[in-house]
Amino acid sequence: MSLCEPDGQVIPVSLIWDDGRIFNMILIENRRMKPTEHIGEYAQDYYVAFGREKRHLYKDQNGWFIEVPNKSRENTGQWPPNLEWDPEA
Repeated sequence: MSLCEPDGQVIPVSLIWDDGRIFNMILIENRRMKPTEHIGEYAQDYYVAFGREKRHLYKDQNGWFIEVPNKSRENTGQWPPNLEWDPEA
């Protein structure tokens, strides 16, 4: 869900997941157009917070989307270890 200001600025306020869950968000910064990390195309970048989580929310000609950071393959020290990490290597 988003608000549209009289000057045309769009402000995202919440995300409704496919299963009906609603996540309210706070707009931290509207960073204008920038290339996305995964698809490399330009989209409107909104830096938002969902509680403690901060994410880049994008809007392009197809709709809204969030890029999820790539999971690190490094040893995190957690047990059990990540299946992608082999301590014997």
